[in-house]
Amino acid sequence: MKRILILAGIVMLLSSCMLSLTSKFDRLADKVEADGTKMSLEQWEKCNQQFQALVDEYIDNYSSLDSSEKKQINKAIGRYSKAAVKSGISGVADVAGSIVSELPDALDGLVESAKGLLEGLGL
Repeated sequence: MKRILILAGIVMLLSSCMLSLTSKFDRLADKVEADGTKMSLEQWEKCNQQFQALVDEYIDNYSSLDSSEKKQINKAIGRYSKAAVKSGISGVADVAGSIVSELPDALDGLVESAKGLLEGLGL
C-alpha cells in the first residue's frame, strides 16, 4: 500500500511538471471559477500563492512564449481576477500590476485580461 501511494505521488509530481504554463494558468482559473465562492480565505490564500508563482514564471518566460500562448495566459489571468472579484478577494490587482512593472510590453496582455474581467462582470 505504501508503495502505491509513493508511486501515485511521483506520477502526480511528474504530470504537474509536464503541464505547460498555459495549462497551469487555465487549471487554476477553472478551479477558482468553479469553487471560488465556496472557498475559505485560507484556500484563497493558497490559490493566490499559486497564482503569484505562475505570474513569476510567466514573467521569467515571457520572451519564449508565442503570441497565442500569451493571449491564452492573459485570458486566464482575467478569468482568475474576475473570480477573485466575485468572491471579494483583494490583492489580485497588485499581482496584475507587477506584470506591467516587470514587462512593459505586457500592457497589451493586461488590457486583454481587463477586457475579459469586464466582460465577465457584464460591463
